[in-house]
Amino acid sequence: MVPLLSIPATPPPLFDLPSVAHHTSSGQKHTVRSGETVFGLALRYGTTSSAIAQANDLANSRMIHPGDVLVIPAGDTAAAKRPARSRSAHTVSAGETLTGIAAHYDTTVAAIAKANGISPGRFIMPGQKLSIPGATTRVDQSFESSPKSTPIRGMASRTATRDLIASTALRYGVDPKLALAISWQESGWQQGVSSHVGAVGVMQVMPGSGTWAGSLIGRSLDLHDLEDNVSAGVVIIKQLTKMATDRDEVIAAYYQGLGSVRERGWYADTKQYVANVNYFRGKF
Repeated sequence: MVPLLSIPATPPPLFDLPSVAHHTSSGQKHTVRSGETVFGLALRYGTTSSAIAQANDLANSRMIHPGDVLVIPAGDTAAAKRPARSRSAHTVSAGETLTGIAAHYDTTVAAIAKANGISPGRFIMPGQKLSIPGATTRVDQSFESSPKSTPIRGMASRTATRDLIASTALRYGVDPKLALAISWQESGWQQGVSSHVGAVGVMQVMPGSGTWAGSLIGRSLDLHDLEDNVSAGVVIIKQLTKMATDRDEVIAAYYQGLGSVRERGWYADTKQYVANVNYFRGKF
């Protein structure tokens, strides 16, 4: 998820600009085009998502838009060489979306959808097998689950985690099915998951959002602690429920940020995210 009320300062252009890279003394500059992500750019230029985010002072690397100009820090020259492409198979895990999978393999949502005969906006299910056209064999370590150095406290089985989420939701007056669906989409109810943009744990809470949630609760929250992570996510859902117009906007805001949703509308991956969460909510 992303920080709440994150509103980019510059509106998107009315048309997509071509993808352009310009060399500078400190690296390269890249003009973002539609469908590109920081993760995909990191793969392309042989650097990391965190390096690009730091070079451009990006608080949230989901929030890049067509026309944005990014500084690409110099990476490993050997890694920057585009690896050989092949067709690969991918088994969908809980919490994954077509957008994230496309970024992981440095391809596009449209290409995956076409290869599998599905709509680009269709939700995907854990266990579903997808054919990935033009997949690269190189994997950015930042995509992987939480680093071994990340402290993880309060680990529990998925059943115990599910019960904790439901009970916490009831305690704060939040729809338990909604909290369960969002957390399943975000992490598959796994506390030991940390995204490449810095979201942590079962509820995939960004540090800034965790601080904000702690201020609502009245105490500091440790997002690496299972109970605190769940409390943070549930409290954020509760606050979004007060602010949003309906449940779908709550879900969209949890993923994209309420300010961005209202300023820019839903992104394509946000629409898929909302569809996924609503589907899972109907199953719990």
